[in-house]
Amino acid sequence: MLRLEVAVARLRKVADSEAEFRDLAQTGKNCEEWFAEADAKAAAGRGLIPNADQCIGFSVPLVLAESATPNPPYMAGLYEHVSVLGDVNRQIAHLPDGTTVRLQLKRAPPYVGPAPCDRSKDAIAASRSPSRLPLG
Repeated sequence: MLRLEVAVARLRKVADSEAEFRDLAQTGKNCEEWFAEADAKAAAGRGLIPNADQCIGFSVPLVLAESATPNPPYMAGLYEHVSVLGDVNRQIAHLPDGTTVRLQLKRAPPYVGPAPCDRSKDAIAASRSPSRLPLG
């Protein structure tokens, strides 16, 4: 199991299996480090409680030094936000820490498949074969 440390744009191995991950996630240190439990509780206190397709985002990505300035959280679409963060991390991955950057974000093409949580028979068939999209 790998963990993406978004503040430093690094993947780190945290467990050899899902079972080991679940056991390790129960410890206070890992719970806080991996899930930012205190931050999640503070955000919930402000009414920011994401559903399965959302996450808590920041206007300035945490990987950038400017994120230390006032950077209030907001509700973000999970897939779009992760895509943007991936784009940012790809652009800066080869740069040494402290480098001044100018990011160029491009709008991703719209998602044309079924909604990620749609597990209906028609949606699964459509996701396997674009020519079999359900009608109506």
